[in-house]
Amino acid sequence: MKKIAIVGLGNMGQALLRGLLDGNVFKREEVFGVEKDKLKADFVKEMFKINVSQKYNLLDKVDVIILAVKPQNMGEVIRSIKKYADKKLIISIAAGITTRYIKNILKNSRIVRCMPNTPALVLKGVTGIYCDKTVTNEDRRLVLEVLGAIGETMFFDDESYIDRVTAISGSGPAYVFYFLEAIEEAGVLIGLSRSDARKLAKETFEGSIELVKKTGKEPTELREMVTSPAGTTIAALHVFEKEGVKGIIMDAIMKAYNRSKELGS
Repeated sequence: MKKIAIVGLGNMGQALLRGLLDGNVFKREEVFGVEKDKLKADFVKEMFKINVSQKYNLLDKVDVIILAVKPQNMGEVIRSIKKYADKKLIISIAAGITTRYIKNILKNSRIVRCMPNTPALVLKGVTGIYCDKTVTNEDRRLVLEVLGAIGETMFFDDESYIDRVTAISGSGPAYVFYFLEAIEEAGVLIGLSRSDARKLAKETFEGSIELVKKTGKEPTELREMVTSPAGTTIAALHVFEKEGVKGIIMDAIMKAYNRSKELGS
């Protein structure tokens, strides 16, 4: 079996680690971690019982390297692992960092760029994936197995779509949390307790998503089912439409998309 290392053991690195181990994709002795922060490295070593190092030379032992570091640190990290990455499969989850950028430094490596999201922390993520032309079919199967351990996966043939994925699902959980927070605050405003408002908002979100999944109906159709003539729902939706909420959301996501492209340049 191949051996794999995760460089960067923050939230997403740990989510990937948990998925690989809990899903029995790799055995503990086949998984390694590299983390510069000693406290975090010691925590992960104790929590997951794997070999964790603060030094990159551990990467000599592995076949696959996952780069789970922040975009602003990628340049330094890529240069630091160059001598260990030759002819290996490299999976990057850094927002905006292109395969061309990585390939310019790791010339003989096979590069996969992907964008997971934070629901991966509970193994409910969705990950957009792009593979450069040197990635083999065997590599793709391994990538699917690795990233499938933290949720759903979607392959794209055009790398530019990963910036679109970043704007929708990569940043998307923050939009959901923001709207969830707003509904909770509205509940408090109209006299509900904080705990009751939070539970009502959360359960409404969970139930609504389940309804979309189970019925297969379009969101518009489901919304119309709730919206009675001259009722409470249409009164609220009238305000959303009047204030251009849908347009604001679309503009915001376009901003996120453009920012992802900027990070890559």
